[in-house]
Amino acid sequence: MQKLIQYILTHPVFIEKPPVLIDVGASGEIHGKWKAIAPYSYCIAFDADEREFGFAEKAHSGYLKLFVFNALVDEEAREQSQFYLTESPFCSSLLPPDELGLSAFSFAEAFKVKQVVQMRTTTLPLVLKELKVNYVDFFKTDSQGADLRIYKSLPIGIRLKLAAAEFEPGFINAYLGEDKLHEILAFMDADPSFWLAEFHLRYAERVKKGFTELAIKKSSKSVFKAQRQAPAWAEMTFLNTHTHESSQDVRGLLLGIVAALLYDYLTTALELAYRGASLYPQEWLFQHCVEKITRAIKQQSRGIKRLRPWLLKVFRKFME
Repeated sequence: MQKLIQYILTHPVFIEKPPVLIDVGASGEIHGKWKAIAPYSYCIAFDADEREFGFAEKAHSGYLKLFVFNALVDEEAREQSQFYLTESPFCSSLLPPDELGLSAFSFAEAFKVKQVVQMRTTTLPLVLKELKVNYVDFFKTDSQGADLRIYKSLPIGIRLKLAAAEFEPGFINAYLGEDKLHEILAFMDADPSFWLAEFHLRYAERVKKGFTELAIKKSSKSVFKAQRQAPAWAEMTFLNTHTHESSQDVRGLLLGIVAALLYDYLTTALELAYRGASLYPQEWLFQHCVEKITRAIKQQSRGIKRLRPWLLKVFRKFME
């Protein structure tokens, strides 16, 4: 379906308004789900750097345009905010680590505060204004405890048109005052514009560091890792239902098809293609999508039918 995605993104509506992707807590590489759309898209990424406050447009990034802001993102802009630099750079946050909550887990030391620095914070609306951009299509955040408040800082008019929104909240008490997973689920569940498309649990060893070594003499890492882990955080993706009128224009529905294909929901993409063909019969691309996606679904079905007899043979042989 990658060729169909690329074909859709050559439509004039995307030449005029390329997809805009926001990545809060960028890891320095293209998000796996965005690789197919990166060459046609603008990406606004955030990489906190205490040396300078501003942004740079980077060439040869894989994106049509990539803007990297050396800034912290929050719900409010402040001249001075405390930023907690932790033992692991992936755990640094504007929120202080919850030492008591973390004490039950083996990775607690990764959250140990090495230094507290003062840094300026900005907001997504301010950044969009600076870039003269008034829309966002894909949103991804891994902000170490502030995912929901950052998402809610976007104007509701922008949120309603998002094709996809990704979050990485925690179950456990990792930061004081953090946005927990259940809060994001409740907020998104109350919005009929989105449905939960992906939910990947991530785990951690619920044991105090050093306990295993004391309890089991000469224990090894393999013994330690063999023990059952507890749910600690999750990666969640919500896709737009495109039931709100603001997301049912030609661009919105085509982008919905792209998002559904990126996340491997062929039947969802097909439903949106049919809807587009019905609402905009003059737009031949919707009918083209119907034909291509229908063919892909049939091919998958035939593949499964061919696979079933082979699986039955393996199962019977295993049971003998």
